[in-house]
Amino acid sequence: MNVFNLCVNWLYYKKDKYDMNYESINVIIFCVIWPLITLISIVLNLVFVNKLL
Repeated sequence: MNVFNLCVNWLYYKKDKYDMNYESINVIIFCVIWPLITLISIVLNLVFVNKLL
């Protein structure tokens, strides 16, 4: 089983568990959670780079 199929199966599991549809879970992950994690990572990187300089 490849990674894509594993992720899709995980989304279907969460869909059933939280009584949401597949698209809603995708939106939450890729339009909310992922950008937040990216923003936090950028901020932390800037903080650590400035501490080293």
